[in-house]
Amino acid sequence: IRLRKDQLLNNPIVRSLVDSKNEVPASPDANPTSVRDLCIPLPADSSQMKAIVDCSRGESFVLKGPPGTGKSQTIVNMIANSLYHGKTVLFVSEKQAALNVVYDRLKRIGLGDFCLQLHSNKADKKDFLAQLDKSLGNAAIGYPEEYGQTAGKIQQEKNALEEHLAKFGKADPCFISINDAF
Repeated sequence: IRLRKDQLLNNPIVRSLVDSKNEVPASPDANPTSVRDLCIPLPADSSQMKAIVDCSRGESFVLKGPPGTGKSQTIVNMIANSLYHGKTVLFVSEKQAALNVVYDRLKRIGLGDFCLQLHSNKADKKDFLAQLDKSLGNAAIGYPEEYGQTAGKIQQEKNALEEHLAKFGKADPCFISINDAF
């Protein structure tokens, strides 16, 4: 048992949890740069998007906020995006209610079968094995055509907005830039 403990503590994420620190290095392999690189099934504001992108890049952070600020919605988007990219996720929470809310939202968007609930001392082996069998029987999350089309439209709109924004800093040959005018 002692040897396995040492192996587990060699993992930077496990070490960070054991030491109560937030010093996990980012993984350089996942770096989404466009809307097409993300799978976000629930609405997200700019701060939630930042957390989802940071998660996708492998950065470690603590998601905090008062009740009603969209933490569980953000977590569901992070999990969905991670599953979309073929990753596995361990979601840990001190509160049973948080686990239930996230699980219920994942079920509503069709990802409930990808979850193994291991949060209760009352969980029995038979239920766990049934969940595991169901989860392993699922195919990988696909790339729905309508998602790709929508992502393409969003990328086009984003490009158009960036073009307009770039014009704010450019001066016309006869006039000053809009930024300078302000």
